[in-house]
Amino acid sequence: MAIHVRNRFLRALTLGCLAIGLFTTQDAFAQTITIGNRSVSTTYSPLPGGTAYYVLSYDGNIVTSNCCDTYGSDVGDWISPKSGMSNYQVRATSSTCSGPATGTWLSLSVSQYWYKSASGPAPQSASCFFTIEISAVSNPSVILGSATISLLAYY
Repeated sequence: MAIHVRNRFLRALTLGCLAIGLFTTQDAFAQTITIGNRSVSTTYSPLPGGTAYYVLSYDGNIVTSNCCDTYGSDVGDWISPKSGMSNYQVRATSSTCSGPATGTWLSLSVSQYWYKSASGPAPQSASCFFTIEISAVSNPSVILGSATISLLAYY
């Protein structure tokens, strides 16, 4: 009788552990990719010329030019939590801006930068747009996020 009870206890314990394992093996480091359509403009330039830019940073930030000075603004995170950025890549599917070539996957372990500059005697303006997609390096056929970005540089 004691052996039978012990075997039933061990079987129940094993099944219980399996059941708990099935429901608690979630990836604690699952990441969320968050990029959205955005318009970026700048008006500031200490010399004739002005540049509007958009950066997907190696540290997980989205950095853009802002209206009134030469310093960029951190406008959010493209990945949350900010870890494992080298596991992701970005490509521009269309672009009239300066920056990386379209159609090529680029590692997000380094910052990727798109920009448009206006130059010449004031007043001047220049604009462009690009569409980007982010995927995991291990599975580029699954697009985890996409956005269309428009840039306007003027002074």
